[in-house]
Amino acid sequence: MYATISKWHESGLPQYRYCKQEQIATSTFSYWLKKYKREQIPADNSQLPAKSFIPVEVSRPLVLPIWQVEVAYPNGVLVRFATGTDANMIKTLIGLSYV
Repeated sequence: MYATISKWHESGLPQYRYCKQEQIATSTFSYWLKKYKREQIPADNSQLPAKSFIPVEVSRPLVLPIWQVEVAYPNGVLVRFATGTDANMIKTLIGLSYV
C-alpha cells in the first residue's frame, strides 16, 4: 500500500479523485496514509525540528480588566465597569442619583 501512497503523491490528485480512479475505498486509503505518516516520525524525535518562540513586543503594559459591575439596558446597551471605578463616574455614566 505504501507504493500506492507514493503513486498518489506523484499524481498530484486530491485523495478522493485518486481513490476513485484507482478504485480504492477512501477509508482504506486514509488508514494506510495515517499509518505511513506515523512510521515516518523518528522514534526518538531527535530529527524533529526544535520548537522556537517568536518574539513579541508590547508597547504598553497589557491590562485586562476584571468586570465587577455590569449594567444591561433594555435596548441592548451594555455598560461594564472595571474594579476600582469611581462611584461618581458610574453615577454619571448610568444616570442614577443613588449608587
